[in-house]
Amino acid sequence: MSNTTEPFNQPEETEIDLRKILHLFKQATTVETAEVSTVPISPSVPTNTAIGVLLGLLLFVAYIIIRFAFNDRIRTEEDIQKYLGHNTLVIVPYEKGLDSKYKKRKLFHKKNA
Repeated sequence: MSNTTEPFNQPEETEIDLRKILHLFKQATTVETAEVSTVPISPSVPTNTAIGVLLGLLLFVAYIIIRFAFNDRIRTEEDIQKYLGHNTLVIVPYEKGLDSKYKKRKLFHKKNA
């Protein structure tokens, strides 16, 4: 039994290590006193704001470029000729008033009981 617990029970070495550490702390000297800064170093609000604005503008420009590059909608006669290589035979006119009329019409009406 004494052989198995022998390596774990070493109080003398632990006390010696603690005494050495306490002795080193007693010998420590102050080289320079710490001073509290009156001006905050971080976070810098103007710098962070400028970085945020620039990143926002960069993302916005990237979004516009990507949206323009992947725009494959056909909207005019020229687009039909350009993308499909066909001539148009008929043009259906677009009325703005029809859009609002269809949006206002309700699909589901409540029945009066």
